[in-house]
Amino acid sequence: MIPLKTMKKTECAARCAVFVVLLAGLPVFGETVSVPDIETRIRNSGNEVPSSALPVFRLPPPVELPEEPDRAEPVVQTEPVSPDPAPPVETGVVADVKPAVTGHASVGSGYPGNLAGEFAVAQPEGAYPGYSARFGYASADGYGGKDLGSGFFDRSVGLSLRAFSETGTHPWYAAVSIGDRANGLQGVHPAYSSISRRLAGVNAGVDLYSFGENGPLLSIFLDSQVFSSTAERGYADPQLGADIDDYQGYYLSPGVRLTITPAQFRLFLDVTYALDTVVDLDDLHAVSASFSAFRAFGSLDLGAGAEFHSDTEERYLIPFFARLDWNPEDGLFGPVSLSGGLRSERRTLFDLAREDPFVYLGGMPVHAADWFGSFSVTVKPLTDVRLSSSVDYRKTAFDRAYPVLTDAFTPDQRVFWTLADRESLVVAAGIMYTGELFSVETGYRGELMDELWASHLHEVNVTVSVHDPAPRSFWAAEATLVVMPDSDELPRAGLSGRVYPLPRLSVTLAFEDILPSLFDEVRMINDLYRERSGSVLLSARFEF
Repeated sequence: MIPLKTMKKTECAARCAVFVVLLAGLPVFGETVSVPDIETRIRNSGNEVPSSALPVFRLPPPVELPEEPDRAEPVVQTEPVSPDPAPPVETGVVADVKPAVTGHASVGSGYPGNLAGEFAVAQPEGAYPGYSARFGYASADGYGGKDLGSGFFDRSVGLSLRAFSETGTHPWYAAVSIGDRANGLQGVHPAYSSISRRLAGVNAGVDLYSFGENGPLLSIFLDSQVFSSTAERGYADPQLGADIDDYQGYYLSPGVRLTITPAQFRLFLDVTYALDTVVDLDDLHAVSASFSAFRAFGSLDLGAGAEFHSDTEERYLIPFFARLDWNPEDGLFGPVSLSGGLRSERRTLFDLAREDPFVYLGGMPVHAADWFGSFSVTVKPLTDVRLSSSVDYRKTAFDRAYPVLTDAFTPDQRVFWTLADRESLVVAAGIMYTGELFSVETGYRGELMDELWASHLHEVNVTVSVHDPAPRSFWAAEATLVVMPDSDELPRAGLSGRVYPLPRLSVTLAFEDILPSLFDEVRMINDLYRERSGSVLLSARFEF
């Protein structure tokens, strides 16, 4: 007789394999993915189509795994828009001239064993759908003067593809993102040399049917992901109970949205279903239905909404929100935002892996919930001076706790996590001066309530930038400093300089987190594992 656990594992593996095949056969679905900073917010954006404009890439970027596919929050706290910060593609008559293809290529090398590169290309929509593609690679080996190949390394590879069209009868968007992140185990676990995490996300949406001109609009969307984590074996056999098990599964969430825009209102009705599957664990099912409404009064925008959420782990929940946004075009005040309510969000262990790559991966995603309230304001007392401040409060609701990292370790030397109720009050304030030759930005962020296993609660950051004021700038430089006043950690300091020898070519020399090397210390992620520090990267970027 086949053991039940083996049957479950075989069944889930087969389902994952079938799901991968289905993903491979689908069109390229999804949203914006930056590479090698391949953080991904794969979520529904209704009938909003992402822009093909490429954000500026500055080496060396933080290298992260793509985020979990995060369905469009049914309780919409802002008007649903594409998460791409670039402006949307202009609609209208398609130009006869074929839109220009733009992009860039960059490559860099440095210490410790640093290699980084990126290639990106994009074309706006014209006679054919718009598209963009990115591929990136970043790695470092030999932290703190350790030998290359001794396990003190990290490596990240990412690929994203996107296509879209917002003209025609049925506007649509589609994309796929693939990411791989590996971290060396630094000799802590003699039986294993590294841990790798892989994510493949697919996302798509299409305006299916419009009930008359400017009438209700019916859209459908799909969020999905396949994920896995594996450990590479070393030369020794693991001790009893110290094996690092594989972690794999998939996520699938289809949904439908009805958009209505009567008079000055914007109304959204969403219905979604979500399935989470992890090998050896019971499936997690969730269903939600939400309604949200927005109304603009000049520069003032008001919104509110409510949702019904139910999943197979907890009782049903009724999240809701109210929101006020004020965006005056001129005057003393800049954007002002006030919101509050009860919200629910899907949280996964891969979220924790972005905080600490050595976290123990074992368990299902959860649908956490909290009461929340937030306020932010920007003041512009002078043309070149901007002041900003914000307050964010959240408290766990109805025992729907969040997964958090602890300071304990499992027998296989990975960081233990737990579900915990949290009450958090985060305050932030900043001031920025922008002049013709230089700019200075300083800010403070502090956690006043939640102290769960935190290495520090307060941060002060300063950034100073200078540049060539000539019409065609030839050089630029930047220095950054992050101080943790309530921690024994060394401040994080960085310095970078850039020159433009040719109009489309830039060369950058960057020093990241340089103080540990200067003081002969090491930067630690936790009590066992080191973090990359003292990095030097020389890179070149060509734009076309």
